[in-house]
Amino acid sequence: MTDHARREKRLRNDIGAKNQLRKRIEQRTGQVRQWEEKLASSRSLRWRKRYASTIAVVEQEIEQLKSVLAVENAGLQQRISAEMNDVAAQVGAFTEQFTRARADAVRRRSEYEKPLAAARSREEMLSDATAEESAEVHVRLSKVIDRVRRLQSQGAEARRGAGEAHSESDGPILVRQLFEAELQRIVAENSHFGLNAGS
Repeated sequence: MTDHARREKRLRNDIGAKNQLRKRIEQRTGQVRQWEEKLASSRSLRWRKRYASTIAVVEQEIEQLKSVLAVENAGLQQRISAEMNDVAAQVGAFTEQFTRARADAVRRRSEYEKPLAAARSREEMLSDATAEESAEVHVRLSKVIDRVRRLQSQGAEARRGAGEAHSESDGPILVRQLFEAELQRIVAENSHFGLNAGS
């Protein structure tokens, strides 16, 4: 596993842990609302004190979780930005590699079409030739056809190679989309929970 893959995996794990923390905050906030409803509907002074005490404890826990979330969001934002630069470099390298493979495939295609045109013209000559000439042309024609078949198989390999390179590139593109979505989520969390990105 490369350093880049390790960093990416660690970053994904940290994003998952941060999202679990966010879910915990949301759950505790929901519990506070439930306790507040019970507090409002309770007639007993003893239960009202218990509900008020519980709400205070849970709100204090939520504030602690929010401060941890703010720190994690700030750290993740920096790490994701740095990682996206690496991903952009990978996508650029892939694009360059794919362009070269495509140019090579075009070159092979043109090499394939030249002997094919020559073979067609020889087939026309064969129809007008004598027996000796036709045997000689037939040998040449078989050599040209063999060469065309070799070029066809090489072209197919080049197309498969380009296809494999394309499917390998989906990883960096998907990672980039994941990181972009996570950056948007971090901004939304900071706004929703009233977090300062630097605190």
